[in-house]
Amino acid sequence: MIVRLGGIFVALALISLFGSIIWLLIASDNNVRLGVLTAFVSVALFIASQFLIQKREAKSRLFEKKSEVYETFFTLLGENFAGHLNIGADRLNDDELAKRLFDIKIKMFVWASADSFKKFGRLDEIALARDEHAILDQMDDLIRSLRADLGHDDSELVKGDCAGVFLIAEDRKKYLAGQKFS
Repeated sequence: MIVRLGGIFVALALISLFGSIIWLLIASDNNVRLGVLTAFVSVALFIASQFLIQKREAKSRLFEKKSEVYETFFTLLGENFAGHLNIGADRLNDDELAKRLFDIKIKMFVWASADSFKKFGRLDEIALARDEHAILDQMDDLIRSLRADLGHDDSELVKGDCAGVFLIAEDRKKYLAGQKFS
């Protein structure tokens, strides 16, 4: 009930405001008309600029949150592949990897674009098949989507470039050629 009364009050206030402006424009001399028109344009520009500032700030906060989540995911990918390659990191066990991926999935649900979130979900499904090429292809699509979400232009990268970064040179060549690798 209160919301209805507030809406009616706002509508009446706007009608009386616009009625007053129209009356001033019709019944006044040129100087008053010019003043009213200038005031109206000034208020409209102020409202528009405040709207654009709020929109830009919201977009900036969203970008900040996305980049944190995506950095966490890329760090986990790096740690996982480094463990597999025995270069400086212990290999993550399946439970630890699943737990960390689940934490990232929750954050992606909140902050990622719809395309990135869907591709992240498909990565789980493909991982069950244990097909290395399918997993890396889906991971490549996911990485491209995350990078696009952050504003990167990957038009010069070919399929496999993003996922291939996590492989040693020999395995990367085999992956890009569609061959089995270790």
